[in-house]
Amino acid sequence: MRLKPSILSWYIVRNWLAPFISGFLFFTFIILIFYLKDAIKYAVEKSMPSQTVLELLFYSLGWTITLTVPMAALMSTIITIGGMNADSEIIAMRAGGVKYSRILRPLLLIGVLLTAFQFYFQWTLNPYCMKKMRSIMEEIYDYDPIAILEPGVFTILDKTKENERHIYIERVERNHRKKKPDKIYNIQIRSLYPTDNYYRLRQLIIAKEGEKILKVYPDGRKQKALRLYKGYIFNQNKQQKSMQRIDFMKGYVDINIRDLREDKKEVPVSMPQALSRDKLEAEIEKHRNLKGEEAREKYLELVMEWNKRNAFPFASLVFVFLGFPVAIVNRRSGKGIGFGLSMIFIFLYYVVYLMSDSIAVQARILSPSISAWLANFLCFGLGLYVYVNRTNDIDWQRLLNKFLKRT
Repeated sequence: MRLKPSILSWYIVRNWLAPFISGFLFFTFIILIFYLKDAIKYAVEKSMPSQTVLELLFYSLGWTITLTVPMAALMSTIITIGGMNADSEIIAMRAGGVKYSRILRPLLLIGVLLTAFQFYFQWTLNPYCMKKMRSIMEEIYDYDPIAILEPGVFTILDKTKENERHIYIERVERNHRKKKPDKIYNIQIRSLYPTDNYYRLRQLIIAKEGEKILKVYPDGRKQKALRLYKGYIFNQNKQQKSMQRIDFMKGYVDINIRDLREDKKEVPVSMPQALSRDKLEAEIEKHRNLKGEEAREKYLELVMEWNKRNAFPFASLVFVFLGFPVAIVNRRSGKGIGFGLSMIFIFLYYVVYLMSDSIAVQARILSPSISAWLANFLCFGLGLYVYVNRTNDIDWQRLLNKFLKRT
């Protein structure tokens, strides 16, 4: 008995939705944890308000959703069609006169809807979410740099246009439960100032031990500081010709820590991904005629971002089209095999997608308008090749005869 088109379409869509939702939640969770684990760890260590962590997770969903929707679409297509193929449902449909193109039609419609959603998300919501996310992350890292010190690693203590301070410690003694300040040992603080090509040393502080303190002034102001014991301060002039040494082996010195949150209500984010459509296009026009290698690279970076926002939404449609013939060819495609196949193609797509920036901006082999679409072209071409050569759903001879008659 031949299935009615509406019943067939609904049956396919209903089977497709469950693995799509599962895949979307799975990929979103994995990516969020992978990228935000350090920021969340630092927020907890610094005893920041839970609202800050929740806001970070919420705004991070913006860029995460743009990545995971195509992933889930591919995995769901391969699992759904592969499962129907393994259960001989596809064979039964074909025996009833249903073409592969008819089975693919409702999935392509879903791909079109997801593409439209991605367009709106990429140009409207994602830049705003990206800006807020980066602002919150910088606030977390600036909230208390002492709390995230790791032994054996140089950490930026604070940074301005005129000066940058790095701190290095050999050992840290955490005292969370005792409610005492953390102790740090064998400390080195370097103050650097920028020149034309590199940074020069302005001040070097060496101390055997130290601790974080909170100074309270008579007027009620509070100042975070690092109190160092048993050490020396070496000051060097800008001509690099003389150096002054200050001894505090029998005393201590306080190093004030600049709280960036007091200087700005919101961290300015200039990365192209955080720019709205109007600002992105304005920046492109601003850098279009500027001279110099740095200006040219910035211009290509902005143009690349504009093209990627137009190209990436089609990933959902391309993945649906690619997943369908792959699932048809692999007749033993269960959930495990379907998941494995989807991961292979996802890896292939995103490797090419991430390389597109280097190809267009750094190497300049291709223009941004072509490089941004490379991953889509590759996966669509692969899907078209498999579909044409393995499904036998297109009568090329009949199409050729029609073309010859018209000509």
